Amino acid sequence: MEKGNNFAVLDCLQMADSDISADCNHFLWNYKKNLTTDYRFDNAAAEVCREDLAKLQDCSRLDKGKGLVLPCLLDHVEDISIDQCTQYLNWMKQIIFSDYWLITGFYQTCNDDIDKFKCGVVNEDGIAALNKPRSLRPSLSQGGTIHCLEKNIQSLDKACKLQIFRVAELSSNDYHEDRPLFFACKEDRERLCANSHAGQGNIYKCLKEHKFSPEMSMDCKEKLTTRQKVVALDYKVNFRLQHRCKKEIQTTGCQETTAKTKEVKLAEILICLEIAGRAGNKISGECQAELTDTRKEIMSDYMITPGLVKACSSEIDVQCKGLRREGKTIHCLMALAKKGGISAECKKGLSTLVEAFAGSDYRIDPALRNACKESRALLCPKEDDAETLSCLMENIEDNQMMDNCAEKLLETQYFISRNYRLDPLLFKNCESDASIFCWEEKWNGKEETPSGLVFSCLHRHLHDHSQPLQSRCADQVHRVLRQRAVSVHLNPRIEENCRVDLGAHCNDKTKIGEELRCLQDHMDDLGQKCRQAMGNFTVEEAEDVQMNRKLIAACAPMLRKFCQDKLKAKRVDEGEALKCLIEHKNDDEMEAKCQASIEHFQLIQLKDYRFTFKFKESCHKDVLKLCKGSRDKPSIINCLTLAVRDSVLQQKEPPVDPECRSQLKFELLQRNENIKLDPELMKACDAEVTKLCPTVTQGNARVMECLRSHQEELGNDCHVKVFNREKEMAAKPDIDYALMHSCKKTIKTKCKDVDPDKLIDCLKERKDDPGTGPRCRMVLNKRQIERNSNIMLNPLLRKACKMDIPRFCKDVEIEMKNNPTAMEGKMIGCLRLQFSKRQATLSPACDKHMGGLLKEGAEDYRLDRNLVKYCSHTIKEKCSEEMDNPGTGRVEECLKAHLSEIKDEKCQQQLVNLFLEGLADIHIDPLLYKACALDIKHYCAGIPQGQGQQISCVLEALDEEAVHLQPDCKRMMLERREMWEYAAQLVPGLSFRFFPVFAGQSRTLGHPASFNFHYFCLFFLFFLICLYFLKKKSDLKH
Repeated sequence: MEKGNNFAVLDCLQMADSDISADCNHFLWNYKKNLTTDYRFDNAAAEVCREDLAKLQDCSRLDKGKGLVLPCLLDHVEDISIDQCTQYLNWMKQIIFSDYWLITGFYQTCNDDIDKFKCGVVNEDGIAALNKPRSLRPSLSQGGTIHCLEKNIQSLDKACKLQIFRVAELSSNDYHEDRPLFFACKEDRERLCANSHAGQGNIYKCLKEHKFSPEMSMDCKEKLTTRQKVVALDYKVNFRLQHRCKKEIQTTGCQETTAKTKEVKLAEILICLEIAGRAGNKISGECQAELTDTRKEIMSDYMITPGLVKACSSEIDVQCKGLRREGKTIHCLMALAKKGGISAECKKGLSTLVEAFAGSDYRIDPALRNACKESRALLCPKEDDAETLSCLMENIEDNQMMDNCAEKLLETQYFISRNYRLDPLLFKNCESDASIFCWEEKWNGKEETPSGLVFSCLHRHLHDHSQPLQSRCADQVHRVLRQRAVSVHLNPRIEENCRVDLGAHCNDKTKIGEELRCLQDHMDDLGQKCRQAMGNFTVEEAEDVQMNRKLIAACAPMLRKFCQDKLKAKRVDEGEALKCLIEHKNDDEMEAKCQASIEHFQLIQLKDYRFTFKFKESCHKDVLKLCKGSRDKPSIINCLTLAVRDSVLQQKEPPVDPECRSQLKFELLQRNENIKLDPELMKACDAEVTKLCPTVTQGNARVMECLRSHQEELGNDCHVKVFNREKEMAAKPDIDYALMHSCKKTIKTKCKDVDPDKLIDCLKERKDDPGTGPRCRMVLNKRQIERNSNIMLNPLLRKACKMDIPRFCKDVEIEMKNNPTAMEGKMIGCLRLQFSKRQATLSPACDKHMGGLLKEGAEDYRLDRNLVKYCSHTIKEKCSEEMDNPGTGRVEECLKAHLSEIKDEKCQQQLVNLFLEGLADIHIDPLLYKACALDIKHYCAGIPQGQGQQISCVLEALDEEAVHLQPDCKRMMLERREMWEYAAQLVPGLSFRFFPVFAGQSRTLGHPASFNFHYFCLFFLFFLICLYFLKKKSDLKH
């Protein structure tokens, strides 16, 4: 210590740890009191601070020797520019702030509060001591009066509060000037901050960083907390923040604009600087660092935010079980807010805290940062700090996301979702749109901003084509919608309107996303406002598959495999990705969990046609025009389908837009895929599904196929519904899911551009191609059987024979109109009868279609339902080997060969019908035609097909010695003649049906053998007549 330096001695005594005698203390107090009123010190100040006093006229005009000049200079300490003056004032502060009596005007201003809170005589910890005469009080304890008042800062008189703020501001750069803090933290400073230099707020910063260190003493921690509370009410008490952000505060207009004595809350200055930074104002690195440090302090210890402690005192004490720091209490309050368990006042205080101090930087919140350390390393290692929170939200349902991290994320996001300014990316990109469309400036910085108002407005304009958002803003709105889709609590409108419904239906749903899924599942049971809010949410979810968090979690690999291009093409997929997943739902490589998620959302979509984005966009106008009053998707589909069908029947222009018709086709295709997507059919056939298809798995049209295969066992209601669906699919095979899915490969490669009504014909032609799979063949065979047995399921045949039906089958037509489901096969049976006659009774178009139908049945016995129905036992008994090759015609050939052995009359009758049809057109007898094709081409050239003309030609050639038929043809013709003879014996009346074939055919062939052949025919006819009468006589005897 420099000898003779009284100030050095004074400073040493003030910093002494040991007690000082009362006499010495009394002497020191008087000495300091005289110093503050000594004109020599004013003169020294005038010398050292000459240049600054010249600029500060308020201070230079004051009387010297009254202790007024130094307080004035201290009031303008921010304006001091000369270092010597600053050093002098810093030294004098240590003297003045050691005793509140030495602070000019302090006692007069705060006397009432000092008495009120018993701060007049205190120890350094701010607790009252025994009264002593002022001159005998230890001067070293007088800083405790200020500390005591600081602890009661919220309740002080306004003028005294301003005095406390000013004292705190002036002592903010050096912790030595805060006497209670200095003495409480002296050892902590040496232990924890030995390498930090005093001044510029450095010691304060270091001590705050170690506040929750186990090595920090409780006394020091308590004094630090008190000072931080004062900082929360006046940002200037934070020297580092005020100093490092001084330029930004001035240039951005964040400094106080009223009287200089008015304090500015820390929260206000932080929010102002945050908004200014997002608006493009430059914030220096050192200022930004200080802002970050300040926010961390607040989020680490709720106690340094007096407003929050006061507003949430009940919640902190009762529900959060006392005082917990390091962010735990703040997150406890956040969790309560998410559950609606805090008062409006507490929620308001918490919202302000999050807005000012948490924002969107996960580093600020220690509880969040600690909880998400591992998750961030796994899921977002490359993201910078500003984007980490958003990245974590995007991955909140990832398997690598820790539960604790997800919980803390949702608690923070609860408040961010209610203030769009807290999302920096959203604010930055949408500030212009918010100002134009949402009057955001009206609410900017105001506490009464309705929760989520600005974002709701931006959301409305997302699809407003007259006033669209900018592209960059729309991107961010979609991003936020995706992130909020994880929880009810991140959607203010849903949370507000669905609290009762959540309690009623979803009380046990506590996992991430479960509440939203639960509300969707109970859509029909929700209250009106909740149903509307959930409806709007689901509409958005249908547009952007990434909002459907459960679907994305289950189907991410499948999306990459099947639908990658759908996700990259646009900002949002607009329903394309979901449509793509639906199209691949039953592919062999589709994962079961993804398939289940797709079906779950498809069931939700049934509740409202708007929940299918493409359907809504394509058909909205048609729905308003044609289906007023309907909202559920099945009703809309039925309505539009009937409108299209009626227009076709009436040969009018379809009233439904082409784009809507295309989407309608897709919806019908999906309806036929799963009976659960067809509520009408499900209701009508519930009992039949349980009884007839108990082991059949839903989906992939399996249940529908099962019902179709049991038609004779279906109840009337179910049969009618199934038959109606069959008719729709027969008219438009491209909505037949089983067919389209099973034959997808063949359709894509061979029948891509074929009209839907000709699709089955195209597939038939390629049925035996190597590329056609067995399942495709199986389904195609079923459709052919249905088409060949019921004209209602064969639109092309019905169209071709529309003139023939009323002419030849009028009675059947009338009966069929009255009971269409019970007339299976009768109309086609009637037409088959006409076809088998030699006379050209049927129209050419009908004759051609009937010929093709019969030829299919002859080649594959399974396509002839009556033959299978009446001859199945015989086929198994006589032709089991031929059944292995069912599409070759060999089963029918086998039955014909065993005709004499068949005792079943109904089966016999079916074979007789086959003979008749073969006689009418040799092409209907495929094996015979194959054997005689060359002979027909050679000997019967120019003879038309049908009416038995070609078969008659071959028969004439058979007995002509000059004609040499091919060996196989000759053999088979001889076998056929025997079969015809036997068939005539079985049904005697058949002989007259054979007569035109065997007689009068000489015009068909210009060979000499024709005359001899006529004699043969007449002889054969005479033989048959005799046989008939002999048989009749025998029958009469018996």
